[in-house]
Amino acid sequence: MIRDPMPDEISAQWAEGKLGQTHSDPFLMVVGMNRPHAPFYAPKEFFDLFRDANGNNTVSLPPLPSVDDLADLPDIAKGSPYGDLLDRGYQSGMNKYKQNYGNGANEWWLNFVQGYLACVAFADHQVGVIWDALQASDYANNTIVIVTSDHGYHLGEKDHASKTTPWEETTRVPLVIYTPEMRPGGSLASVAGLECSAPVSLIDLYPTLNALCGMPADPNGGVGKNNMVLDGNDLTSLLEAPVAGQWNGPSVALSHLHNARVDWPAETKSPWALNHHAARSENYRYIRYSDGSEELYDHSVDPNEWTNQAGNVASAPAKAVMKQRLFRSLGLANTENLVVNGSFESDLNNWVAAGSAVASLNTSNSLAGDRSVLVTSNGTVSGGAFVDYQFNGADGTQLKIAQSNDGSDTGSWNFWEVEVQAGALNVGYTQEFKLQR
Repeated sequence: MIRDPMPDEISAQWAEGKLGQTHSDPFLMVVGMNRPHAPFYAPKEFFDLFRDANGNNTVSLPPLPSVDDLADLPDIAKGSPYGDLLDRGYQSGMNKYKQNYGNGANEWWLNFVQGYLACVAFADHQVGVIWDALQASDYANNTIVIVTSDHGYHLGEKDHASKTTPWEETTRVPLVIYTPEMRPGGSLASVAGLECSAPVSLIDLYPTLNALCGMPADPNGGVGKNNMVLDGNDLTSLLEAPVAGQWNGPSVALSHLHNARVDWPAETKSPWALNHHAARSENYRYIRYSDGSEELYDHSVDPNEWTNQAGNVASAPAKAVMKQRLFRSLGLANTENLVVNGSFESDLNNWVAAGSAVASLNTSNSLAGDRSVLVTSNGTVSGGAFVDYQFNGADGTQLKIAQSNDGSDTGSWNFWEVEVQAGALNVGYTQEFKLQR
């Protein structure tokens, strides 16, 4: 039976054809694969890799703990993508695969895993087509190859069947880097195929390619350029000695997840203080949510992230170190609260939310810039929350008196969940304040 080629096969064949041509100039070839992204469609022969001779599904379900894996998670980590805004989360729930579909005995969960693995095998085959074409081409001895992905995927871990989480299954991706020096007889032949356990990020690929290709390490520097320093770090020292794992980059890989319980306008940068962050070191994952709740996992004994150690007194030193590393990766000086770090917000000018709060100018001027305000609760927020805010401009339009920061001015404005109106207060800070109810 003859079928039409699938898009990923077309992409691989295109790359194969390009590698068979003569190119006088250096080139960068980026070949993207749709799979294993849903829907889990792949040719039959790739599903057959996960069937026995009788056509039965042979895959295994991911390992799961004997207790509820969500029981030790903070509330903000849970919730479905639907329903009331302040109850939302990213939890997809596995019941539809465990009970509601098929025979009610994990039949469709097994099919789900099989479909994903079949699509991974299909994509892997296309990578092989491109690799074989490269090795048969004129460019086999001078081409760098990088294989990676944009995110991971849950197949039932943490009762989840998708992406969009701060946990390992979503945030970890495959990353394979090959240089011509790793060929037999090359200067790096001895490290070919070795693994490196140092945490790195995809943002490191640009400076690494610059270094490997002899390109400027500071491509944005100079007259007429924006002089923005690259965010990533050069990985070449890890390529040269992957087992040693020594390099000049950070000791953690940083992940950012937007908060499902905040609804800001489209085409707007999400404020850091409103969102969730995770830092992954070689042995630990630390997660800090926008409301200050935490998770900590020790991968040396808990590779599946089943036991949240954030509240364990014995883990307090490790948590403190990971917390500092996370804030340092964000470029923030204060390691207690995202809000009190100035100059990192998303410049959401003229925003105010709808309720009431009282403000007085802050003589300590602890935020970046020449204007800041200390907001105190008036009973609307429980626990006597105090949060320091920075004004958008020289003064806040909601303040009664536009004056320098001398500690004498007071003012008030209204706020509510995340309903935004014209005004002076940044909604990102407002929500952080409200989450301390």
